[in-house]
Amino acid sequence: MKHLTVHNNRVVSRVFKVTFCGFVAAAASGCAASEATEEDVTDIIDVSDPSSEFQSGANGSEDAGGFRQIEQKFSIESCAEASADQTFTGKIVPKHVSPRSYDTCYKGYVVDLENIAANMTGPGVGGGSPARIVVGYADSTITSKSTCEDTELRVVVYTNQLSNGDWDDNDGVYDAKKFGSWVSELVGIGANGEPITEKVCALSTNITGMSAGSSYRMAVTSRTAGSTRKVAFQTHPQIVLR
Repeated sequence: MKHLTVHNNRVVSRVFKVTFCGFVAAAASGCAASEATEEDVTDIIDVSDPSSEFQSGANGSEDAGGFRQIEQKFSIESCAEASADQTFTGKIVPKHVSPRSYDTCYKGYVVDLENIAANMTGPGVGGGSPARIVVGYADSTITSKSTCEDTELRVVVYTNQLSNGDWDDNDGVYDAKKFGSWVSELVGIGANGEPITEKVCALSTNITGMSAGSSYRMAVTSRTAGSTRKVAFQTHPQIVLR
């Protein structure tokens, strides 16, 4: 099993490139401007790199209401065997949003993407973003830094489906955990050319490296103070910059 763990909004695995891409920004151009450093915001799970070893950090918040609770209750094994809440073929467009309440594998929501389309795979061209599946918080707008940083997201990606229809819970499994990051997002340009920003809660994970025709399972949970929050899923094609 491969693990990418994010604690206190910092990716502790050294093998990952990190960037900030929200749903609105990703749909338009791939990324949004932010004051946060690259390490602070959004992690990328590259499912084309099964040899990478991801190490958990020691500086994360792991109290009873944090990741420790998710790790004890949100089971990779049970989510591998569960029936999917939604199944898509080829792509997930438009964005799919879960209900607020879900409990497929202890407060988990499971989406299967079968036979992913070729145009939803591949690297970016000319500096553009690679094709990706964006998974993230999609509930009510978070308006405070404290609530943002107390809201968590865990994304488990399975890449090997077994002959009985279950998913391999040992090999080809990627596991990303993080809290929200309170950042400044560019929303416009003023009359004198100055940037106009507003504070937003960034909480999403990008999945890249998919292979055309392959299938993937995503088991996801997002919680604030132990209560589940809506999560969204959407595939994006590669960005070609000429």
